[in-house]
Amino acid sequence: MLKITTNTNKAHISVSSKGAQADIQVNNNPLKYYSLDAKESAREAQKQASIASQKLEEINQVFNNTQASLNTREEEILETLQEKQLEAIDAVNTAGALQIQAATEKVDEILSLNPADTNLSNLTEAGIETIQNAAFEKLNNPFFFGMSEYFNSAPNNLSWLKSEGQWNSKSVYPDYYDWLSEQRTKGTKQLYAWGYPSGDHTWTLTPNPQVGDPLYGWEPFRYSGTVTQVNGNTITFNNIYSTNNQTVTRDEAGDGEYFIAEFADIPVFLPSEITNTNYGYNYDYAWVINTTDETFRLPLKNGEETYIDWNSEQTILSLPFTVPFDSFVFVTCERKDNASDYGYITVNGKSCIAFENSAGYTVGSDTMQLLLKKGDVVNASGNSIFIFGKYYKAISNDSLYFYVGETIQNANLINAGVISEQLAGKLDSSNVKAYIVETYQNGASWYRIWSDGFCEQWGTITTNGGQYTSVNLLKSYSTNKYNLVLVDYVEGNANAYASSVQYQYNGRFTVYRNSGNTGLKINWNACGYIS
Repeated sequence: MLKITTNTNKAHISVSSKGAQADIQVNNNPLKYYSLDAKESAREAQKQASIASQKLEEINQVFNNTQASLNTREEEILETLQEKQLEAIDAVNTAGALQIQAATEKVDEILSLNPADTNLSNLTEAGIETIQNAAFEKLNNPFFFGMSEYFNSAPNNLSWLKSEGQWNSKSVYPDYYDWLSEQRTKGTKQLYAWGYPSGDHTWTLTPNPQVGDPLYGWEPFRYSGTVTQVNGNTITFNNIYSTNNQTVTRDEAGDGEYFIAEFADIPVFLPSEITNTNYGYNYDYAWVINTTDETFRLPLKNGEETYIDWNSEQTILSLPFTVPFDSFVFVTCERKDNASDYGYITVNGKSCIAFENSAGYTVGSDTMQLLLKKGDVVNASGNSIFIFGKYYKAISNDSLYFYVGETIQNANLINAGVISEQLAGKLDSSNVKAYIVETYQNGASWYRIWSDGFCEQWGTITTNGGQYTSVNLLKSYSTNKYNLVLVDYVEGNANAYASSVQYQYNGRFTVYRNSGNTGLKINWNACGYIS
């Protein structure tokens, strides 16, 4: 046993040892150590510190590698974005260059007609910068195909096309025509036919429909009911146009691709389809595309044609009442007590059911709203009793236009309409008369439009003896007084009889061939002033 006691700086230290254990006391406070080899302890501590340092270095290395990887990825992303930005700028610059080229060519064309007018060169130079700026405006275009507006004056912009029932050429509006074709394709579905005993049909979307599947019918195709029972080649469905369930049988002869408007963003019909008036479908709200001539017709209405002038209120004192001007008419009637017959409100003698309660009941009044034209006559009939009425002027909107191409929103930028007007103003009318501004040819269909609005158009149609043939003009005339010439092309057929114009309208005409064989051709030519 070893025991050492010493005093250092007034601290009393006492060490005693017995075997491997050492007892140390500092000012009589005991401390215990179980290893007396200090060098060994130091070496162990140094070893652990070295391991810890190595681990820390490894962690730092991983961190640095990760940071470098992230920086590289960020650079790649930034580089990709910069490439895309440059591509977009190049595309816009290319579009601007094309516009500049087109405007310059137009100026050169006019200068060739009137070389003395050198002011046009200044117009070209002044327009280059604004046309370049205009190209960038395309990126923020808020308009879209299918959009329509009513304007009280013609927009000074060729991006808007007036709807007057005219047929418009794909060669003039290629993007819009292609968009209509896409809508037509989107709404065209393979349908499977099921026949009624009467010979009429309804159609399903699958050859083997299940309970709950929809049915479509009554061209133009629209939803007409839901399958309630399937029995082999026979199905039963609840027809929404009838109070009873109906049964139909598979008829593969009627299978085929048909257009269902509800599957497209907009209704796009073929000319052959708009002759069907089943269930009162109003084609005035539809687009029509002629895939043969590659032309299209815009809707004549968009649902915003008229509105009520509430400040023009007038009172209807009695019925019958003759509408003094185009009006929204509100008529309130009640049904006679204990009457078994229906009560009606009539317009020009045609009735609509106003009340149909069972006899023995006293019923209250009901008000009907009617949009009527000047001269229409409103009355009550059956068991309807007039109570009172009001009428208001129907205010019509102005001309309907559709957006058919890119436009420029900044009024300070040159657009196609402004360029056209400025160029037209530079012409010397004493030297330059009317000139051709638009031409079109597709197969046997042609037209040519002059700067003063004069339009020539011609084509070939096939007729049958004893039948009427209707022809839609590519461009509608301002009146039905345009010149129209028919020339029979009989190719030596001795059974060909004379043909004649039976009906002539602004945008179409009807030909009748008295008799003779089928498949006989007529060459026609029309000329006059368009709207």
